Amino acid sequence: MKRALSIFLILILCLSFVACGAPSDDGLGEIENPMTVYISFADADDDDLEVTGLKAIEKTEFYAEEGSSVFEATQVFLINNNLDYQLSSDGTYLESMLGFTAGDFDKYAGWIYEVNGEMVMMAASECELEEGDVITWEFRKGM
Repeated sequence: MKRALSIFLILILCLSFVACGAPSDDGLGEIENPMTVYISFADADDDDLEVTGLKAIEKTEFYAEEGSSVFEATQVFLINNNLDYQLSSDGTYLESMLGFTAGDFDKYAGWIYEVNGEMVMMAASECELEEGDVITWEFRKGM
């Protein structure tokens, strides 16, 4: 009886470790201090680039870690929604999103982001977000 009880307790203990889960391997971890942000993805309307096959994502609310950069928050959104993306080899740049990579359709085309309707002239990894910010990603021809 003691042996059966011991096996049962070991089994319960093992299952509890599995249920807790391992840390994610994407480096983003769990969101401990969430803030609400919004994101959208689209083809730019004000350029002459014809992007075929891009399914726009309208402004969508999601949670990111307080103090996240545009880069980190975008990764959280893409991962949580099982959307395709690829980082540069050094892991510091969103090389491809939603199946579209810089240089597709035109050698000067790529993903450009705005925060709250304003173009930001810094890397997405350097732009820190605040509660309620709106990230807009557009695939566009360079200016």
